[in-house]
Amino acid sequence: MTMSLPLEEQKKILLDRMEENRRNYRNNFIQQFSTTETSTALSGNSGAFPRSHTFKLLTQHPYLIGIVLIAALAGSRGSLRNILKKNLAFSTDMLKSKVKMLVVPVIIRLFRSYIRY
Repeated sequence: MTMSLPLEEQKKILLDRMEENRRNYRNNFIQQFSTTETSTALSGNSGAFPRSHTFKLLTQHPYLIGIVLIAALAGSRGSLRNILKKNLAFSTDMLKSKVKMLVVPVIIRLFRSYIRY
């Protein structure tokens, strides 16, 4: 039978092993980070907004997107004027309902407070 090591030596061996693992993880992380950093620098993506190609296209070519949108609306069934009228009517109806939801309760509260006093 082999003689067991004293607890202090076992503790030192474990601590040395843990320190070595930490060093290995740190080195791997640094290497991984540096390769990721160089690949993003080469691809032109620095990690800043926007990341997706679609949003990059939208932010880099807003006039082109606007022209395409107008052409699509003009080419769709019905005239652009009818589409705008429908959307405007829908928005005004929605705005009226929001005003009713906000104003009517206030008026009721004011009326109740007037009746109490």
